[in-house]
Amino acid sequence: MTKKLYHISKSNKIKSMSPSIPNNFFTKNGYEENKTKRISFSPSIDGCILGVNVKEGDEYFVYELLNINNKFLKQPSKKEVPDVKLTKEIWYLSNCKVRLVGKIKIGKPKGPDLYFKYGNNTAITGLWHYKWVEKYNKDIIEYMSKF
Repeated sequence: MTKKLYHISKSNKIKSMSPSIPNNFFTKNGYEENKTKRISFSPSIDGCILGVNVKEGDEYFVYELLNINNKFLKQPSKKEVPDVKLTKEIWYLSNCKVRLVGKIKIGKPKGPDLYFKYGNNTAITGLWHYKWVEKYNKDIIEYMSKF
């Protein structure tokens, strides 16, 4: 299952991450599993964007998980994460290091709408266009992090 896994954040200062329970509508209301501490990643940036509430013009920093240890990876079920079939979300269940890949800006929705069930409800979501504002060279980041 080792592949590139991504995470997006508004912060550009992340070097390591620790598992936690997400604090959102789905976990607070019992629609998403709220017992397992985890860090959510996706094998695609589109999947990361689907996993958060974005709007046109938002900017996010893109991170890549480093030194993946397969024993800490968990593929959640649809019961644990209602939109997992869309986001392809993968949990990392241990502390980890990440590498800043770049910065993206959210554009217009791609359409068509995508739907997923949570409890007895249906949510509407969708893919978004995005563009790279900045891409960071791995060697430059490693060099600059020494200062």
